[in-house]
Amino acid sequence: MSRIYDALQQCIPTNEGAGLAEEQGTDALFRKQFEDSAWDLDSTPQVQLNLSREDKLPALLCVNSFAFEQFRLLGTRMQHLREFRPLKTILLTSSVAEEGKTLLSVNLAMSLAHGGRQKVLLLEADLRKPSLCRTLGLSDFEGLKEWFRSDRPMNTFLRRISGLQVWVLAAGLEPVDPLELINSARMASLLGDAAAVFDWVLIDSSPLLPTADSGLLSRLTDGAVVVVRRDKTSKSALKQGLERVESSKLLGLLLNDFPTTEDYGYERYGVVPAASTPIVNLASPAA
Repeated sequence: MSRIYDALQQCIPTNEGAGLAEEQGTDALFRKQFEDSAWDLDSTPQVQLNLSREDKLPALLCVNSFAFEQFRLLGTRMQHLREFRPLKTILLTSSVAEEGKTLLSVNLAMSLAHGGRQKVLLLEADLRKPSLCRTLGLSDFEGLKEWFRSDRPMNTFLRRISGLQVWVLAAGLEPVDPLELINSARMASLLGDAAAVFDWVLIDSSPLLPTADSGLLSRLTDGAVVVVRRDKTSKSALKQGLERVESSKLLGLLLNDFPTTEDYGYERYGVVPAASTPIVNLASPAA
C-alpha cells in the first residue's frame, strides 16, 4: 500500500498551488458564513445501517484490521494532498463496471470521518445503476434525481448515518436523463454548495466506459481517483477510460484485489490495494 501513497505523492504540484489553495480556502470560508439553511445538517433525518461482519467495510466493521489501516493511510494521503491544492470534491470511478469503486467510496468516507472531526458527504452519482445505498444496507430513497426536478431544500434529501459524521445523498428513484442532470448548472452549483458545508464530498459515479457521465463529472470536481481491479481491467479499457478524465484532475490509480506480500491473517477485502504491485506512473497513467 505504501507505494500507492508514494505514487500519489508524485502528483503533488509545486508551491505554486499553495497560493491558489489559500485563495480557495478564503472563498470557502466566506461562503460558509452565509450557508443556505437548505443545507442545515442538524435537521437531517438519520438512518441506521443494516450490515453484517461479512460486508466488505473494514473501515467501519473491522477497525483493528490491516485493511482498516490501509484506508486510514489513504485518507491521510488525501489530507496531505489538499495542503497543496484545493481538494474537497473527489470523483471515484473506474474504467468498467465491477472494479470496486463503490466499496472504495464507502470505506474512504468512513475512514475520513473516523474520530468525528470531519463531515463527509457520500454522493451516489451513478444514475444508471446506483449501488451505494445497497452497499450500505439501506433502502433506496429520494435523492439527486428528485432534487433536480424540484425546489425542495437539500436537507430533505440528505440522510445522516446514525452515529457517524457521514451523510448520504442517494441517486433517487424517478427517471431522469443522467447527462441532462450532470451537464446542468444546478449540478455544478450543488457541488460548490456541498464543498462549503462538508469537509469532503466523495462522488461514487458510473464507470468511465461506455457512457460520458463520469468524464463530464471529472470537470466539475477537484480531483479524481480511478480504481483498477486485477483480472478485470484490460489495458485498452484503462487507456480509453483515462482519456475521458480531465487530465489536471487525476490524482492517481488505486489498485484493487492485487496480491500482497504482507500476511496479517485477514481476508482480502474488496478494495485493499497491494504494497507489492507496481504502481502505474501517475505522470503518464496510460503508459
